[in-house]
Amino acid sequence: MTTVPVQLESRPEGVPEGSAAADLLATDLGHLRRLVDGARDADVDRALGRSRRSL
Repeated sequence: MTTVPVQLESRPEGVPEGSAAADLLATDLGHLRRLVDGARDADVDRALGRSRRSL
């Protein structure tokens, strides 16, 4: 897989709290990428078995 880094030049202000956009802006994308890269089959099965999903 080829990945292309994305550099954000600015972040929107006034994003509603509790919205998906706010959650995304608050997410450490580098850490999330490391979690994804290290996920095993059991991790995926456990995540998919949850009633509520999150980043």
